[in-house]
Amino acid sequence: MQLGLNKLPWYAAMLIALGIGGAGTISYHYLYAGFPRAVSEILPIGESDGTLRASLSEKEMQLARERQDIQKGLDAEKRLVDFREELKNLERQFNDLKVVLPTSATSPTCCAASKRWRRSPAWSSRCSVRRPSSASSSTRSGR
Repeated sequence: MQLGLNKLPWYAAMLIALGIGGAGTISYHYLYAGFPRAVSEILPIGESDGTLRASLSEKEMQLARERQDIQKGLDAEKRLVDFREELKNLERQFNDLKVVLPTSATSPTCCAASKRWRRSPAWSSRCSVRRPSSASSSTRSGR
């Protein structure tokens, strides 16, 4: 009796080749790559009841922490909407004030107004540095 793949249909030969390749891959992972450790992390093979309960309680605590983090994120998202609205209001107020106030201190209207105010009696009464009496009388008589 002759055994060979020539007498089998093409799909049977393909299935045999896939089976041999799969068996080689599984044996490699099982013997060399730590497949039993990977399976034991997923499936509770060979673990006691106390170990399973401890693992379950640890997973529940991790789930609770994740839910708290999600809630913090949702709260921050709600505050972000409020902050954006407040920012729009402040920008609107800023634009309103930009129209009224001069844009720089060197603009002619600002300088003229500050010079007039500095010459006013209100400025001299609030000024902490006093001029000597002789200098003040000579400047007043010169005017």
